[in-house]
Amino acid sequence: MVGLTLTNPATILSFGALFASIGAGTGGPGGAAAVVAGVFLGSVAWWAILTAAVSALRTRLTPRVVGGINVLAAIVIGAFGVGAIALGVTG
Repeated sequence: MVGLTLTNPATILSFGALFASIGAGTGGPGGAAAVVAGVFLGSVAWWAILTAAVSALRTRLTPRVVGGINVLAAIVIGAFGVGAIALGVTG
């Protein structure tokens, strides 16, 4: 997951824009390395926290609850898809 996050073009562009706007990494090679290390460690920490939380919750949820969450997620994703199609058709 960390690899996917690090290679996601949207993530790369958004972090690049953020760093450019705040002038991060302007302290030479050391500053740039510190920014890259900070982003990497932050991404690793985020995924570690997220997977630990999901793992802890997963053991407490029944298969019926997990199924309901899956159905709800499918409905929400489908609604976004229908909205995107409607927006594309209407211009």
